[in-house]
Amino acid sequence: MAEIQNTSSTAPNNSILKQLNINPDSVLGADNVTQTIQNPVQAPTDALGIFTNQEASLGIPQLKEAFSTAQKNFLKGQNIANREQLTLQGRRKKLGVIRGEQQQQAGLAQMDLQTLQNAFTLASSNLQSAQATATQRANVLYQDYQTKQQLLYQYPGLDINPLTDSSEDVSKALKQWQKEKVKKDEKIELKKKLRSLGLKTKGSRKELARKLRKHNKKEYNRLQRENKNKMELLDIQVSEARRKLHEAGITPEQKLDTIYHTSPDGGNSSGSVEKAFKSIYH
Repeated sequence: MAEIQNTSSTAPNNSILKQLNINPDSVLGADNVTQTIQNPVQAPTDALGIFTNQEASLGIPQLKEAFSTAQKNFLKGQNIANREQLTLQGRRKKLGVIRGEQQQQAGLAQMDLQTLQNAFTLASSNLQSAQATATQRANVLYQDYQTKQQLLYQYPGLDINPLTDSSEDVSKALKQWQKEKVKKDEKIELKKKLRSLGLKTKGSRKELARKLRKHNKKEYNRLQRENKNKMELLDIQVSEARRKLHEAGITPEQKLDTIYHTSPDGGNSSGSVEKAFKSIYH
């Protein structure tokens, strides 16, 4: 992050910086206009948490405070400079001239005011940059959350957490859901066939399949063909859902990686994209 050079390295006792109790050597330092401690990204408990947690991870609350402080200091400095200017104008009218010492004081006041303005500008830039990065990251994660949330409506019983599960986790869960769905539906059909034949319907899916094959192989084979067709259709549906998770070959992790490595802090805001993403999804 670019730094703005301090334009006032020394200050007399009556300088603007001195009156504001500001050290001229640190007015543009991290404690005044930015913050460098990055917080780990906490796992969100709701959709809103996706945004607030990203802001917290980039230290936006601290940056807002730094911006507010820099703004107040700049406004206070302007008020002091205006009062001093009015004082000098009064002396000029009274004495007819401005002594060299008074002229030097006016020059130093302008230098101090420029330093405060630089600090305000830098604090504003840091805050806006961090907010833009946080919004980008949060939007990626929120869109991913919405996609996963929709899967819960499309596939009842799907064992996922849209807020914390990664795309790979959801993809595996979809495959598992598919297998369980086929087995469950097959068992229901087996029971129906056995019941129509007046046979008992207790036992596991494999036991029921063996019983049907033993008593009516033709019906068993027909049921197997139906199950195969259902499996193929379901496979198409699940594959489409998985494709949406990895649309255009870009996963949320990869999108985040792009944002992290193009962010003003060089991608170091939360250590690395892997740590940042896993802290949310694992």
